[in-house]
Amino acid sequence: MATVKQKKMEPMPTKRDFYHLIVNGERVESASGETFVVTNPATGEPVARVAKGTREDAERAVQAARQAFDRGKWRHFPVQKRARILYQIASIMRERFNELVELEILNTGKALSAAQGQVMQAIEDFEFFAGAIIGHRGAVNPMPGAFHNYTEKEPVGVCAQIIPWNYPLM
Repeated sequence: MATVKQKKMEPMPTKRDFYHLIVNGERVESASGETFVVTNPATGEPVARVAKGTREDAERAVQAARQAFDRGKWRHFPVQKRARILYQIASIMRERFNELVELEILNTGKALSAAQGQVMQAIEDFEFFAGAIIGHRGAVNPMPGAFHNYTEKEPVGVCAQIIPWNYPLM
């Protein structure tokens, strides 16, 4: 199995005073400089201060992702390599399961069992899609004579998403 070289970020501690936005693999402040306080819904106590992303920040992130997509290696990776990367993400999430559960509880105020279930679901989703990638190949369709007809599936771009606050791991 080939190893995947990735840009290394330092592990994010479970608890810290300030969380930046992450754009192009780097921690950055929001364009507006604004922040907000995340509170533990169960206790009302402040957990951390977070950079408040704006439309400009989303556009900056999409632009960086687009450049990475256009100039990067991902779009040219064979499906097996993409699948390995997704499996590696799932493996790292399993290793850091308890940290992710703690963050989910602090962020959403969910009960321990609900947070554990949601972290496990996120891990299983990465594993599911890693397996699904393998099955998403093009097809060759028989044609008469010297002709052939085929399809080839490939990634086409990037997007920005607004994640649900009740299930941020998704």
